[in-house]
This record gives sequence, structure tokens and C-alpha cells, in this order.
Amino acid sequence: MEKFDVVVVGGGMIGAASAQGFAQQGLSVLLLESFEPKAFELSQAIDLRVSAISQASVNLLKQLDAWLAISAMRLCPYQQLQVWEDPQDKLIFDSAQLNLPELGFMVENRIIQLGLWQANEQAGVSRKIVQTSQLISNSLQGVELRIDDVPISASLMVVADGANST
Repeated sequence: MEKFDVVVVGGGMIGAASAQGFAQQGLSVLLLESFEPKAFELSQAIDLRVSAISQASVNLLKQLDAWLAISAMRLCPYQQLQVWEDPQDKLIFDSAQLNLPELGFMVENRIIQLGLWQANEQAGVSRKIVQTSQLISNSLQGVELRIDDVPISASLMVVADGANST
């Protein structure tokens, strides 16, 4: 049976960031994902799934050793952000009012994921692309899983595989 301190189910932005944080604390981490994201190429079309990340998110990605890889791929700074429910009632955030060069960056979710995966690799996070998984037991002592017919145990399991999680 393979043993880990933490198993993270889901290798998207949240799962990969969680795995990285645990690895930086010296824990053994296994990251499970159903597919490997396509490698970045500048000629690729921009994904429709993007996030507006603030400077606080940039700082977190720097702490997780992922920002350098992300910023080397593709991002777009933004200086103004508006939110509203009614066109007459807008809240406007502007970098000029705060004496900042930008409020944050628009970044494709896949690029954030790729930057975190690169950081995971450097931090020694184990990763498995899985076809089937089954939770065998979940107790105060930890969890036991069967991943593609291989038994796995961990002290902690983080489930970050999205809204359609089983």
C-alpha cells in the first residue's frame, strides 16, 4: 500500500495550490487528476475560462513558487474593475486612485494550473492521472482509497475536484 500524508483529489487551480502548500510544509502529497492539462504554447487560442486575480492572489502564487512560471506564459494586467447588479448602481475600482500600476491580472485558469503543476513537480508532489478511484474508508486515522486498483492511504484527503464530484 502506498502511503502519503495528504491525498488531494483534483488537480485544478485549488487542488494544485493546496498540494503545493502541503508540500512546502514538508508533507508527502499525492495529487490525483483525471487528465493532464495540455502544455502551453503561445500560438494557442486564449481559453474562455479566465480569472481576475488580485495582488493578494499574485502574492500567494509567489509564495507557492508558481508566479514566475505563470507570468512567463500569458497574462493581461487590468487597471479598472467594475461590478454592478443594476446599471445605475456601479462600484468602480481603479488602480490610479490607489497609486498602483494595476489592480491585478486576467489569467487563463489553465495557465494558473500549469504554473502550479510546475511548482508541484519542483516541490516533489506525486501525481497520478487516474481513471477510477474508490474511497474504501474514512476515519479519524485517515483515509484509504483504491486508485486504478492500487491501494493508497493518507492521514488527510482534500477533495477539490469541482461541482460534479462523486
